[in-house]
Amino acid sequence: IADHPVRYRVLPLGAEGRQALTLAPADADGRTPPITCTHLHGDHWAGAVLAALTVGQTFGVTTSDALEALRELLPLPGRMRWLAGDDGAILLDDSHNAVPASAAAGLAVLRALGAARRAPRIAVLGDLLRLGTLEEEAHRELGALAATCADYVVTRGVRAERIAEAAVSAGLEPARVAVTHTVEDAAAAARGFARLARDQAGAGGADPLTPLIY
Repeated sequence: IADHPVRYRVLPLGAEGRQALTLAPADADGRTPPITCTHLHGDHWAGAVLAALTVGQTFGVTTSDALEALRELLPLPGRMRWLAGDDGAILLDDSHNAVPASAAAGLAVLRALGAARRAPRIAVLGDLLRLGTLEEEAHRELGALAATCADYVVTRGVRAERIAEAAVSAGLEPARVAVTHTVEDAAAAARGFARLARDQAGAGGADPLTPLIY
């Protein structure tokens, strides 16, 4: 389709306050504005969006119509959906399933959005299944990454205990890590860290913060 660019570059999440996937036409002369996919929180969505544009173009969908639909595309439940949590917290619900790569992408979103919003970041991470001989290494790598992306870490499950251990080894204070084994206890720990973050901000004279929970 000649009147629209077909190549885009990702404008990084978190930079300049961006909180959703933003694509800028790579071949434009600067007059075409970037496209923001309002409900897609994470740069890792770029591949899926560009694939959709390519397929649409192949079947005769105009780029403008495709972009209009993608701007308001809502992820499936449990696939990085932005939800309202308790006491004003923001929940990034990515709970449907996880592999190491998707969990790492989710933590990158938590880090970027937390920086953009200047918000405390709480990562709630569970067992990663069906990893075979890579199981322990994958959980430990995720824990080390979580220590760089989150201010607080909650784990749920026996395998996820390795995440907690690695997060502490990577420098996260033990008091900021909670090990749990039930959904109820994990939720209670996340709420507790959210309250703690608010209380600490208030004690320092700052406005109450809106925690991000992944």
